[in-house]
Amino acid sequence: MAYIERDTGKRFFICPLCSTEWEFTRIKCPFCGNEDQKYLGFFTINDDFKFRVDYCRKCKGYIKTLNKKYVGDENIELTPASTIELDIAAEKEGFIIK
Repeated sequence: MAYIERDTGKRFFICPLCSTEWEFTRIKCPFCGNEDQKYLGFFTINDDFKFRVDYCRKCKGYIKTLNKKYVGDENIELTPASTIELDIAAEKEGFIIK
C-alpha cells in the first residue's frame, strides 16, 4: 500500500504487517524499477480520487495508493480489506499484485 502526501506530493509505502513507512520515488515501478513514463500510469474508480491504482504496463504490477490531496481531516484507513474494489478493477485491466 502507498500514499501520496498532501503538501509535498511525495510517495510513501506502508507495510501492512508492521506499519513501517518509507519514501519511494513517485515515478518509478516498485516491482521492476521501470522509470519510463509511457509504461506507468494510474486510474481511479467511481470518481473517487482519494484512492487510485498505480500500475506499470511493463511488468503488469500495481499498488493501491491513497492520495491525501483529496482527503480532509477525516482518518482514512488504507488497508487491503477497505480497498478490495481497487484490486478487482486492477485485475480486470490485466494487472497483478506482486
